[in-house]
Amino acid sequence: MNHTSSRSHCIFKINVRSRQEGSKNEIVSSINLIDLAGSEGVAKSDINGQRLKEGANINKSLLSVYNVITKLNNKADFVCFRESKLTRILQPYLGGNSLTAIICNIHPLESNYNESVSTLRFAMCAGGVKNNVKINFQPKDNGKLLEEMELEVDQAVTALKMVEEKKNGYSLKISAMQDDIEMNIKFSEANKENIMGLTQKISTLKQECENKAIQLEKAKEDREKLSGVVVMYEEKFQ
Repeated sequence: MNHTSSRSHCIFKINVRSRQEGSKNEIVSSINLIDLAGSEGVAKSDINGQRLKEGANINKSLLSVYNVITKLNNKADFVCFRESKLTRILQPYLGGNSLTAIICNIHPLESNYNESVSTLRFAMCAGGVKNNVKINFQPKDNGKLLEEMELEVDQAVTALKMVEEKKNGYSLKISAMQDDIEMNIKFSEANKENIMGLTQKISTLKQECENKAIQLEKAKEDREKLSGVVVMYEEKFQ
């Protein structure tokens, strides 16, 4: 800074309006380029009088911006945007419906160390601010807007009907599957009874076979005895 220069903030704003062909409804957006004055110490500026007063006010406004950004970054319940005119002007761009980016310049000299650190802290806080951005939609053609809303409602009703039809179809399938499950359960119970009856019959037949085997062994023994008697008698007859 010298006797011919002056520190100041600069705000350059561009408004953009767009709409679809055949519609009066507009989407409004704006681009804001904000150049903040640097954080320069009064002792280094070598100024006095009115310039000194202006520099102090500028430093005070930058401190207000830093405080606002710090509270936004910490998600404070209350943020005092009315602390200065600058923060009041920047309110829509810092905590409103906007995407905010910041570029900070620092000086490499060691004599500007304190200002550089302060600027970097300011940048870190500004980078942590998160805004919820929404489209700025301004309806001007109410008739067209109503038609679009009615179309959306019709589409929603059609989608709901399709969901109901699918739901009914699934309900029928579930009912049929339940009937099949009940029939399979009854069939399984009947088969279980048949298996139990067959098991009992097999057990009875097994017992009868064992009895027949015993009788067969006894018959073999009787036959051997009779064979001995027959042989004895044949010898006597001879």
